[in-house]
Amino acid sequence: MKPVESGAAVAIEAMTQKARGDPRSPLASRRGSLAFGPFRLHLGSCRLFRDGLEVALRAQAFRVLAVLAHAAGEPVDYKRMAREAWNGAPVSRHTVAVTVGEVRKALREYGSWIRYRRRFGFCLEIPKTEPQATGAEIQAFEQRLAEALRANDVDRIRAAYAPDKVPYAFPKPVQPEWERWGFSTEGNLGYAHGTFHTTASAEHVPMRVTHILRKINGNWRIVHEHVSFPLLARDMN
Repeated sequence: MKPVESGAAVAIEAMTQKARGDPRSPLASRRGSLAFGPFRLHLGSCRLFRDGLEVALRAQAFRVLAVLAHAAGEPVDYKRMAREAWNGAPVSRHTVAVTVGEVRKALREYGSWIRYRRRFGFCLEIPKTEPQATGAEIQAFEQRLAEALRANDVDRIRAAYAPDKVPYAFPKPVQPEWERWGFSTEGNLGYAHGTFHTTASAEHVPMRVTHILRKINGNWRIVHEHVSFPLLARDMN
């Protein structure tokens, strides 16, 4: 993720002016925002955010996403997409499809929420809301990770992390024990923190560990890990 180039907002300005004439367009008014899942579209500044972090998206792709989000699950056919996202300017079906693909890529694991319905068009389908996650889910996740560490099961350890994250190299062999851990959730994020004890050979190794987790395709995955090592005795009180 990186800041959207300032030119994106400038490039979209002229198109936004034309869109104001069509009350069906989400850009008819540059006020407010649209939100779905972990994303929020700021119509005024033409910027996309995910969990508070800005996602790079060029102007035309932003307009396509805004149209899909505004439709709220209703299929958007080619004519409507051309009218609202391209302001009725000539555009090929291929270009529309390529731009939708660009949006899917920007949404990463949530790109599958954009579907194509034959004869109806593209739509943004948000899965039904799952039951509110609790700290107990995070605790169970950490217990499974501990079991994988004890068994030195590399596949299970790697599966606990997001695809683009590398697990911390704990001393081997590992006999992990947790102490004074806290677990909590907020939306699609989970938090775990506490003192982690390992026994590497005959040496007792204490450390403080913090995990930030996110649900990816329905499963909790570690997206950030901080380890303080070695942990001094005075820090354990």
